[in-house]
Amino acid sequence: MHDTRDLYTILLEDHPKLEALYQRVVDACEADAPELGPLWTELDGSLTRHLAAEEEHVFPALAEVAPAEVEVLRAQHDDVRKKLVELGVCIDLHTIRKDVADAFLDALRLHGQREDALMHVWLRERIASMEA
Repeated sequence: MHDTRDLYTILLEDHPKLEALYQRVVDACEADAPELGPLWTELDGSLTRHLAAEEEHVFPALAEVAPAEVEVLRAQHDDVRKKLVELGVCIDLHTIRKDVADAFLDALRLHGQREDALMHVWLRERIASMEA
């Protein structure tokens, strides 16, 4: 079991890993590569776990200082989950369009930037205070 500091560190390190995975999905989509399905499955699982961890371990404490922002982030997480399902079906049916995948991944990037600007700064401060 991770202590809270370790969990926060893992979450902070997830965004660059997810970004690399986004790019691999875009590249596979562009090339109509056979690895698109497995890459999408990896993205879906990684992203779903990341969202759940943020909601369970970060949002409750963050809501004490920024409740409106947490509500926005929760709504974005719900949208991401819905879109993962929709696009997963398109990938399974081989009907995914690159522009649709690009738009989704751009939205994920914007969401990540929003989190980086608020939540991840807050996480770094929490980690530093735990180490002090």
